[in-house]
Amino acid sequence: MSILQRLEAAWNRYDSVSFAGAFAEDANFIHIFGGQLDGRPAIEAAHRNIFETIYRGSHASFALRTIRFLRSYSHEHR
Repeated sequence: MSILQRLEAAWNRYDSVSFAGAFAEDANFIHIFGGQLDGRPAIEAAHRNIFETIYRGSHASFALRTIRFLRSYSHEHR
């Protein structure tokens, strides 16, 4: 199961623990209003809150549009 499928399945079960589990322990998550959640515990708590309130009864369907890979650059010292 891909990460996107895991997130979608967790959302549709309103499972904040599984949703947050797809992220690194020290992840930074930018939510739809532009605020930042720092760390898996914050991601889990915020999603638990929305699953119990404003997104209760919602259904998510995620689609991958593009991937941008991070590259590391090494600099030679002369």
